[in-house]
Amino acid sequence: MQTEDAPAALAGDMIEGAGPIAKFLFGAQDAKARRKIYHIIEHHDFPSFKIGGKIFARRTAILAWVAEKERHAA
Repeated sequence: MQTEDAPAALAGDMIEGAGPIAKFLFGAQDAKARRKIYHIIEHHDFPSFKIGGKIFARRTAILAWVAEKERHAA
């Protein structure tokens, strides 16, 4: 990847907000799914960060986190 492509690649990898993160992880972004995201962030070392009070996560980091959880469950 060239340096000029980095911002576009990062933007394409980023998810903004608990609802869209829940949609990516659970396939739903209703209130229950959003609460699950807040719980996972609080209690399970979920790969996310906040900017101005808004939650962000990278798709690739979430997929790596899920793969790690699967490895430990096996």
